[in-house]
Amino acid sequence: MNNKSVLRKFSQLNKPSLKMALQRASLMSIGDVPYYVPASSRKIPSYPTQIWAASKEEIPSEFAPCTIFLCDHAAAMNSSSLSFFLEEKSRLWLATDDVFSSDFLKHVYIVPPAPMVLAVEDTDELGNLFKKWEVATAHLLHGNDDSDPWMPGPYVNSGSVFYTVWRLFLDTDGAFMLPTVPSEHEPRIFVNPGTAGVPVPSRCYYPDPSPEKPLSGRRVAIKDNIDVAGVPTSVGSKAFAELYGVRDRNALCVERLLDAGALIIGKAKTVQFASGEGARDWIDYQAPFNPRGDGYQDPECSSAGSATACSAYDWVDIALGTDTIGSIIGPAAHHGLFGLRPSLGSVPMSGIVPFSKELDTVGPFTRTASLATKVMQVLTGGGVTKLQRSKNIQLLYPVDMFGSLPEYSAFTEPFIQHLEEFLGVNRVNISIREKFIEEQIAGGKSIDDFLSQTTARIQLFDCYRSCAPFLDEYKKKFNKTAFADPYIRFKWNLGEKITREQYEEAIAQRDVLREWVLQKLIPQNHPNEMQSILIVPNGKMEELYRYHYDGRTLEEEASLKQGYGFKDSFLATLAGLPFFNVPVGQIPYNSTVTERTEVIPVNIGLVGPKGSDIALLQLVEDFLDTAPGLHSRVMTGAKAFGDKA
Repeated sequence: MNNKSVLRKFSQLNKPSLKMALQRASLMSIGDVPYYVPASSRKIPSYPTQIWAASKEEIPSEFAPCTIFLCDHAAAMNSSSLSFFLEEKSRLWLATDDVFSSDFLKHVYIVPPAPMVLAVEDTDELGNLFKKWEVATAHLLHGNDDSDPWMPGPYVNSGSVFYTVWRLFLDTDGAFMLPTVPSEHEPRIFVNPGTAGVPVPSRCYYPDPSPEKPLSGRRVAIKDNIDVAGVPTSVGSKAFAELYGVRDRNALCVERLLDAGALIIGKAKTVQFASGEGARDWIDYQAPFNPRGDGYQDPECSSAGSATACSAYDWVDIALGTDTIGSIIGPAAHHGLFGLRPSLGSVPMSGIVPFSKELDTVGPFTRTASLATKVMQVLTGGGVTKLQRSKNIQLLYPVDMFGSLPEYSAFTEPFIQHLEEFLGVNRVNISIREKFIEEQIAGGKSIDDFLSQTTARIQLFDCYRSCAPFLDEYKKKFNKTAFADPYIRFKWNLGEKITREQYEEAIAQRDVLREWVLQKLIPQNHPNEMQSILIVPNGKMEELYRYHYDGRTLEEEASLKQGYGFKDSFLATLAGLPFFNVPVGQIPYNSTVTERTEVIPVNIGLVGPKGSDIALLQLVEDFLDTAPGLHSRVMTGAKAFGDKA
């Protein structure tokens, strides 16, 4: 066991502030692992009772690694029961907590349920355990206050003062703009710790999830167009962060996560102004790396940082993204994650930099369907997505969407068959395009012709006018033009040319589609009535490298990403329906980077009635837990699934 700790103080600021400043804290290494140690501490009222010492001279050194164990009456009965409890608890922590390690067993502090006297002999079970762990000292720590109880787990202590420890993880795939930690005096205001890595606290410090705190101890990355109090919101632009600086309050969705017990650990990168750039288009900051496959696949769209945080790191549980025309469901597919574009309006947008008031949503990335359900229950407050799980489900299979993708259809067919078996129904084959023409929704026009400009005009018009005030304010303050990536300049030029009349026409076209979808195709029926779920393709089945424009110029690529034409996913986007990306497997490809066979994820999309978000997620959660050959969880790293998936 490495007992040496290297300590470095790196700030002595001690006043709460919304300025970009480091707070008092320390860095240290324990067993060659770096840790961040906040200045806030817990001082015990009386010195603990020593029950074990490896040698008479052994006393805890300054900032000594230690572990606090909270034991109950059964564990505190005798040396044998206490020994069993301590060994089982440490074994559990080593398996489930990425901050705790055996190095923290150098000094042991036991908090009993009541004052007790304990004699530890070298020959009894507790003494043997301490020798096996190479414990230098062990103490009884009395005085556990119910109003301010100790939390178990790893600490460092200096005499009678104890400090929590946060492990520093390197952001090797470049997902984060900056890490965040709660400020010393106000837990809902955050600061940039100024560390090279991202600090995360021990999971031991947090109680088990409960109805009051369903996300207790969950670590969350927040897309950098969503405000977090105490740090800037950059929307991928140095100029934007320079102009507006540190935010003074949290977005409402962030407040709801904090209310549920979650911890915000950092701001995740986004393309400039959440506008769908490819990896080669990033100028102010480097695009995140998609860890899947060879590690050089495009991270996809504006929520790329959030998707990378969730697909690359086990120490991130949840990532929050936004979606205007695909910035959650696109990255979720490329990274093989569970990702939900919620029903329009189901999650409050207060505190989020707007780009299209008509299309913007905010939703989660997770590695399990069950966690996505919990996050959405928190984000919606349970008051918007009211539709309950229905026993009468109609499974719609759009043959026009799947017909042009024979390889994809063959690969996803087992998933659909299992879903039919689970629901006890047979799919209903429909053609969205034929149905649109047959029902004369647009006077006989095809859906592709009728909506060929609709999505692009709405989002381009809104984006340019949302960003225009920033451009004006920046020029007035700094007497120069703000830099923007060539991609976003191209986008703004398109948006500036769209007239108010063209915009209103696009809104009217959107409303025609929305009314048809909500009334006829996927109606918002009562749970006792038939509810429809539409299965749709999502993602790609071929590699797309981060250094490619896919054979196109910047202008051609940028034009293709603005929503021109009618893409299958736009049905849910324009109608405001929940769209849930579900990773179902992976396929091989020959990588030109590694020159070997790699795999990329394959996904499917499920679209439910408006307001059915939670019911849809719960259905997928229940289904994946029972479906043979399918998985309710994806892994981090190069493969979303094991080799047999």
